[in-house]
Amino acid sequence: MTSRVRILGRSVPIDAVALVVIAVAIFVTHRPLIMHGMCWNDSAWYFHFGNRVLDGAVPYRDYVFQVGPLPIYMDALFQAVLGASYSSSMYAALLIKIVRVLVVWMIVRRVASPRAAALFAAFCTFDQMFNGWAHHWSTQYAQLFFLACGLMIVMAAEPGKSERRVLTCLVLAGMFAGLIVSARQATAITVVAVLAAGSVVLLARKEFFTPRRFIAMWAGYVGSLVLLAAALAAVGALGPAIQQMFLDAPQKKNAGGVAAVLDALSGGALVLWGVAWWKGFLFFIGLPLATTALALFAVTRRGAVSSRTVALLVIPIAVVAGLLGRNAWNLYFYDLPRTFLSFVTACAVLAPDRARRWFGVEPVVILALCGLPLASDWALEMSYPGRGWGDPLSLVPCTLMFVLASRRLPERIKSWLCAGLFGLAVLHQVVYLSNDQNPYAKDEASDGSLTDNRFEVDHPLLRGHRLPEQRKLVVEWLTRSVPPGSTCFMYGTIPFVYELTGCKNPTRLDVTIPDFITRGDAEQALATLRANPPDFIIAQEGSWMNPSLEVKLGDTVKHYSEINEQASRAMHVGLQALLPQYESIGHSTDILSPELARRAAAFWDTLHALRVYRRKGFAN
Repeated sequence: MTSRVRILGRSVPIDAVALVVIAVAIFVTHRPLIMHGMCWNDSAWYFHFGNRVLDGAVPYRDYVFQVGPLPIYMDALFQAVLGASYSSSMYAALLIKIVRVLVVWMIVRRVASPRAAALFAAFCTFDQMFNGWAHHWSTQYAQLFFLACGLMIVMAAEPGKSERRVLTCLVLAGMFAGLIVSARQATAITVVAVLAAGSVVLLARKEFFTPRRFIAMWAGYVGSLVLLAAALAAVGALGPAIQQMFLDAPQKKNAGGVAAVLDALSGGALVLWGVAWWKGFLFFIGLPLATTALALFAVTRRGAVSSRTVALLVIPIAVVAGLLGRNAWNLYFYDLPRTFLSFVTACAVLAPDRARRWFGVEPVVILALCGLPLASDWALEMSYPGRGWGDPLSLVPCTLMFVLASRRLPERIKSWLCAGLFGLAVLHQVVYLSNDQNPYAKDEASDGSLTDNRFEVDHPLLRGHRLPEQRKLVVEWLTRSVPPGSTCFMYGTIPFVYELTGCKNPTRLDVTIPDFITRGDAEQALATLRANPPDFIIAQEGSWMNPSLEVKLGDTVKHYSEINEQASRAMHVGLQALLPQYESIGHSTDILSPELARRAAAFWDTLHALRVYRRKGFAN
């Protein structure tokens, strides 16, 4: 297999060439589009918290945060180098995508061929099934680290590698697994559980793992945890980080125990929110189970090479069908890959010889390519009960990579499969752009067509960004309404308003939705607000988790949120008690025409639903 290429008479590692090509391709194609539209809620949190780091604040110690700190510090680094504008956050997201695509290239080049790897990397570069959206977010970091862990395991399992190199790769695999904690602790827990169970069983069965190899991988894992703990301890944040990331998490999500595990394993089919249970069982469990069972039956037929080939292509063909329909949450993108990878992973651990014979893939490679994305899916599913939040952006690419790793498929079929995927990615780009839509924007960031997102805002934080007219008008109204240097408190999911207005939050709480905070966090913030009422309260009235402050609560807030009712109630009731000290000075829709208000209401980050309250007697 080619590992070097000649450029201008010099031999250059092919992975280095791939890095340059991938970086140029992503930057050239994404850069003109990512500055159109903006996601004001979850993705923009990282810009806000990164900005706070530049001001000297430390996550967990100085403000409440719910997942790992690495994306915050990466955002802060890009702001320090490129300037404190939201475009810096977008460039940080592009860097993570570039590295993720490079890791995918490196995996496929080793399990298939450079040609298949190039085509598959092109698919991942352009298609939303891998990209998701070009915004800064912690999930991409977790995906990068478990992919890198998988790559190291794949490299360790390559035939002919010296024992020293195998041990080095396994140490790095363990380190990457440990680094997941720095992004998403829930994913880190499920990944380590899968990796530990798989490696222990394979060690006992004398499959790939020897005691030295086992110790090497877990020494790397422990080493990365020690480094992370030391870094947090150095800034006085280790204790608060453990409290907020691990001890407070069950209260924030109102999830845990056997119910959460069953929910994750079933893909949310057991918590259906209004769907008849038998329909959920049939379509989300039964149909994928039957399809996977038929494929496995064909795979296990002795001597039937053609049947095995066809069976291994069943799931990729289903994925291609899903790509044509662009429904990321249907059977093709979620239930089928999840069920298929579950069976394959179980087979690799419980019957490694059969897994090797049936699929033509080494059991340890199956653990790397199938078990780790499953763990990521379980973590996301457990974070929010019911159907609606799994990890198809990992399940689909890893399912395809597992199929590409099979020795049962001829190289020409692998290349044709990857070529087809690349062709679909190009087709989707053409369709999006011909419809004047941004193929790289999260739904609530697109806010209309590319043409609609053409207005520039005279604000240094939005330098180079283009927004629709309604967003521009709301931002300008907000900055006029709240003078810089005043104190304020944001009720909702858009802490970016602190940077836009230049007002200061007197509390440790920047986001108030109930799955971000505990009741204790809410009560601590309210005590600070009662002692020193801020000059302004900026309330988001359209948030799907927080009830409007205009609403009087009855005996329950579950009409608004089924997560962490105690925190939601405490924050809502506490702020309502403060409102007699304030007067409303306007609502963001007041400055919009009926048509612009209608456009603004179509997107769920609800920047258009802000009401500003000013403390009575406040003198600017």
